[in-house]
Amino acid sequence: MPTYISMINWTGDPPPQPGDIRDAIEPQSCDLRARGMHSIVFLPDRGACAAVMIFSCRSDDDVAAIIDTILPEANARVDTMRFDDDPALPAWISRAVAPPSPAAELDAVYAAVLTMT
Repeated sequence: MPTYISMINWTGDPPPQPGDIRDAIEPQSCDLRARGMHSIVFLPDRGACAAVMIFSCRSDDDVAAIIDTILPEANARVDTMRFDDDPALPAWISRAVAPPSPAAELDAVYAAVLTMT
């Protein structure tokens, strides 16, 4: 399952504080973990309630749905990006199919030459 990192800013009237979010998470923590929430870290942002969260979900829409259930009466602005789950591929390399290796190409040429003789 893909891993996502999200930056969340909660607002409302009155605006929620980190303690409000922690209090909202505690009674539903088992459900949130089962749905893919791994961790939350609050950011020191004076006058705002901001956090970074890590999720394992099918899509960023699933991430937004989970965040919406944490404190439904508050507004949450969510910016989510997917982590690259394949440790062999750096994030800046696309997931497109790689061309065959030169050795594989040479093997194909060698096999073709053998069939011609």
